Amino acid sequence: MCLADRENVGLGVDAFHVLARSTPPAWFDAVPGDRIFLVQLADYLWDLDDTVETSGHHRVFPSEGNHGAIVAELVAKLASIGYAGDFMLDVTNDDYLHLPAVAVATRARNAARWAMDSLPPSGRST
Repeated sequence: MCLADRENVGLGVDAFHVLARSTPPAWFDAVPGDRIFLVQLADYLWDLDDTVETSGHHRVFPSEGNHGAIVAELVAKLASIGYAGDFMLDVTNDDYLHLPAVAVATRARNAARWAMDSLPPSGRST
């Protein structure tokens, strides 16, 4: 990314893959915050036997999985290196198809609030 030295080349961060690969949030110290273009937030509930299956069918909202502390640390780390862009929830989960839409939307709203609460006060927007 830095070697390309192009304004339109950046990094997309997917919290699920950060978790699945056991990438420590400190790894992002080497990434300029303005080179991160988008951050996707998700978690999962159990140990990964099949990363592809879990990624495509069993992600859960951040704060609802077993790795909330790491996701919160990642959000705070990205803010500390200067990321000021958007966060999106990427929770592909077959179980959500069977729930009422209002229930899933409420969980999404709660997860978004939780994620914003993970930001240091200087990184929060109103």
